[in-house]
Amino acid sequence: MNGFTSRFFPGLLIAGLLGMSRAFAEAPAEAPKTFTHIPLEDSDVLNNLVQKAVADFQENQYEPALAKLKEAENRQPNSPMILNLMGAVFTKQKNYDAAEKQFLNALSLDPRFFPAKFNLGEVKFLRQDYSGSLGYFETMKLEFPEEELVDFKIVLSKLMLDREDEAARTIERMRFPGNSPAWYYANAAYYLRKGERGEGMKYVNTARKIFKSQTSLYDESLQDSGLLSKS
Repeated sequence: MNGFTSRFFPGLLIAGLLGMSRAFAEAPAEAPKTFTHIPLEDSDVLNNLVQKAVADFQENQYEPALAKLKEAENRQPNSPMILNLMGAVFTKQKNYDAAEKQFLNALSLDPRFFPAKFNLGEVKFLRQDYSGSLGYFETMKLEFPEEELVDFKIVLSKLMLDREDEAARTIERMRFPGNSPAWYYANAAYYLRKGERGEGMKYVNTARKIFKSQTSLYDESLQDSGLLSKS
C-alpha cells in the first residue's frame, strides 16, 4: 500500500474513515507516516501534503484538501490511500459519482483495501439506498467477518428499512465486549429508531466514555441517518 497506514478521516472510513466515518471507514484520521519506493526528499513532501490535506479536511476546507491530494497523487500515482482520501473529500461534497469512481480506482489497485471498500458501501447509505447498502455490507461481512464496523452498518441499514426484528437479531450476534464502539452504537441506533431517545443515548454516552475519540464515525453515521442531532 505504498507505505500508508490503514486509517481514515474522521467520519468516513478514510480509514478511517471512513467509517468511517465516510466516513467515510471510522475510519478516523491518521495521515501516512512514510512512503516507500520513492526518494526520501519526495517522501517528506508527500507526507507534508497529506498531513495538510487531513488538516484541511478536518476544518471542512474540502477544495484545498482536494488540491493537495491531487498534487500528492501526481507525485505518487497508483496509491489506494490517496485515491480513498480523494473519494472521501468528494463524499463530503456530496459528489457521490466522483467519490465512487475514486473508491473503485483504489480497489482496482488493492481489492481488499478495507477503507475504500467500506466507503463504497457508505456512499450507497448516504444516497439513502438502504436496500443496496444492506446487501453490500452483508456481502462485505463475508469477506471481513471480524469487522465490527460492518456489523453496525448492517444494523443501521436494517433499521432504516424498518426491519427492527432483523436488526435486533444481528445485534444479538455481535461481539460484546468488542474492540470498538460498534455494539454500543448498534443498540443506540435500535432504540433511537424506536423513538426511545433516553435509552438510546445511554448507549451513546457509555461508548463515548469508553472509546472517547473513536466514536466520531459512529456519531456521524447516526446523524446522517437522522437518528442523532448534530451538536
